[in-house]
Amino acid sequence: MASHLVKLCTIAPLVAIAALPAAAHAETRVMRSTSPWKMDYGANSCQLQRGFGTPEDPMLLQIQQFAPGNRIFVTVAGKAFDGIHDDFNVELSTGPETRDPISTIFTLGDMKTADGKALTTLIFAGTTLNGFTRKGVAPAPVTSEREQAITSFIVSWGDEAVQIGTGPLAKSMEAMRTCTDALVKSWGLDPEQQASLSQPAKSLTPPSSWFTSGNYPMDLAASGRQALVEVRMMIDAAGALTDCKVIQGYNEPRFEKATCDQIVKRAHFKPALDRAGSPTASYYVTRVRWMVDRKPRVIRRGNRQDGRANHW
Repeated sequence: MASHLVKLCTIAPLVAIAALPAAAHAETRVMRSTSPWKMDYGANSCQLQRGFGTPEDPMLLQIQQFAPGNRIFVTVAGKAFDGIHDDFNVELSTGPETRDPISTIFTLGDMKTADGKALTTLIFAGTTLNGFTRKGVAPAPVTSEREQAITSFIVSWGDEAVQIGTGPLAKSMEAMRTCTDALVKSWGLDPEQQASLSQPAKSLTPPSSWFTSGNYPMDLAASGRQALVEVRMMIDAAGALTDCKVIQGYNEPRFEKATCDQIVKRAHFKPALDRAGSPTASYYVTRVRWMVDRKPRVIRRGNRQDGRANHW
């Protein structure tokens, strides 16, 4: 889905990237920056973008947010990822120190460069710079000190890895926060009030229950078509869903309509509470991954692939 570009600004890197310590893999490619960060103030999202590699071997890194908070979506594109399949075990980590991976779920795609070259693209599931919830334990809040300490992203699979030298992220993420505050204002909400909520809007039913395999368009399931759909819902002070908007879609556009159709039918919410504990209008942002079960099942008229939608 096309995004309306409101403003594009350039963020100068804080420091030149010196020698980067290589990640502990048999074969690690180190990619250095070829451009400063660019902040895309879109109508529905905020995107930090930066180029790496060489003209012959370009790589793009994108950090995206659809609302304020710690949750980010990281996308990387480059020829280095050629040969990766969607059933590979791929991990996204931060450097220079190698902690537990911050994301291990991805969707495979393609991205076109300015000169028309197709780059293998890994779209990682939503996460934070401190990782994701593990065994019921949420990650620690991301601080500016943590952002400053991160100087690279590491994508690894098998015994291969690519280390993308970003330099410290604190200044870039501060620009991201300015952008997401502007998004909240554009929704008719007060960013300061939303940042001080004592409780965000909550779904009264598991998001996974909003979709069934029967919602998957049969012809798209049969052809193995999959998609990612980003959705923003507006929730009023009574907990009513007042708007469902697809803010970004990847691949087949028909999934976008199917996503909001099912959410409007099945989703129910508990309203957000302001600092004083009173119900107030707010928002709920999520990503839906439409994916195909690749194990064919025998039915009366032959084999088919069943589809399902997952909440990220």
